Amino acid sequence: MPKNQNITDMSFENSIEITEVLLAHKCTYRSGETCTVYSKGRNFCGFVCPLHGTAIYRNSEGEEMFTVGIGEIVYLPEMSRYTVEGGEKGFTHYTVNFLLGADGDNITLNFAPLFGDMPVKIAVEDFDGFKTLFSKAVSAFGTNMFGATLLVKAQIFEMIHQFFSDAIRTKGANGEYDVLVKAKQYIEDHFCENIRAKDLSHICSMSETNLRRKFREYIGQPPLDYQIGLRIRRARELLLERKYNVSEVALLVGFDDVNYFSRLFKKRVGVSPQVFEKMY
Repeated sequence: MPKNQNITDMSFENSIEITEVLLAHKCTYRSGETCTVYSKGRNFCGFVCPLHGTAIYRNSEGEEMFTVGIGEIVYLPEMSRYTVEGGEKGFTHYTVNFLLGADGDNITLNFAPLFGDMPVKIAVEDFDGFKTLFSKAVSAFGTNMFGATLLVKAQIFEMIHQFFSDAIRTKGANGEYDVLVKAKQYIEDHFCENIRAKDLSHICSMSETNLRRKFREYIGQPPLDYQIGLRIRRARELLLERKYNVSEVALLVGFDDVNYFSRLFKKRVGVSPQVFEKMY
């Protein structure tokens, strides 16, 4: 199951692998057309490269997260829940979906701008280079050409490298973002505990209101949502270990109310904890 990894960690870089390429294709959404396939979450990672027009990405609550267009690339992490709507001129794009592994386990890329289970867009430095990578992956995917699978994986590896290099460059240059990383780290270290907004605001030396606004702006979701995402991710891992029942897992990840835990789990994962156990 997913394990948070830091892509700038050399040991992680040496062990990462693309275990399976699920899709590489060109697709078009008409103006106003909405794709809801991933409104309940996705079980794999992905990249999107715009070719024409724009698209609006909304979270599971229907709130607009961002609009993406030419010059930008979107990373879609595992467990992200969203809908996509074609813009005024529609939205033609390349998409690649894939599973990542490290030491035999599925993982989720988690570093600088990708601290949660939310789609993230980056204005990349070499957009034409990205288009070439996508084009090669789409052309080779599903063919019987010798080495086709290796070719597609090679393109995706380069996408990962280029995207995250650009992300570190753009986000790392922002002083406010560096401050918010302290709050993010605190949440990661204490996500099973009750974290108060005033504790985070003290760590970042800013008001609670400003903290919530900035955290959402730079990290992609409010602090509480990020903490819940970490708890649910850990709960998935514990359930698959089959050492604990649902009530015990709820307590281990910080929920005193198992019914509340079950509701949140189903909202985030798409199925109840009991059903999730039986699926794997």
